[in-house]
Amino acid sequence: MIQTRTLATFTTVVTVLVLFIGSISTIQPVRGTSMTLALGGVGSWVDCLAAHSSGTWTHMYNIGPSGKTWSVQDGIGLSGGDNTQYVHWLFGLIDNSQPSNTVAGDQGSAIYWEHQSPPYMYGNTLAASAGGTVTVETFISNDDGASQCFIDELALYYY
Repeated sequence: MIQTRTLATFTTVVTVLVLFIGSISTIQPVRGTSMTLALGGVGSWVDCLAAHSSGTWTHMYNIGPSGKTWSVQDGIGLSGGDNTQYVHWLFGLIDNSQPSNTVAGDQGSAIYWEHQSPPYMYGNTLAASAGGTVTVETFISNDDGASQCFIDELALYYY
């Protein structure tokens, strides 16, 4: 009677092991997707504005490929001048398959900047899917009584 019980236990353990190994062998490996830096999709520009004026710049235009999910890292900082500068800004990611469609945006404002750039004082990441290539527009409004130059920094990645 002891031998039958041991044989049944052994058979149960072997059956469980076979099922476990069989289920592990059917798991397919998962491929990781990494972001790719877009060709021409990184840069730094200096944009200057007179007192109480604004401007729009298109530093990144028609960056491809089409039909991707995009991640845009933006940054803005002062380029000289004084550290008390009232300004507001907007970075917009535009899907070129729908030119009037801004698919992601980042906006902010500042008056008391801790220091002049670099490093960039303010930054964020935009992310959106686009059917076409993408364009990034930068709008800056210098609401201060003194003229000022600003540094814009952009890096575009897709996956």
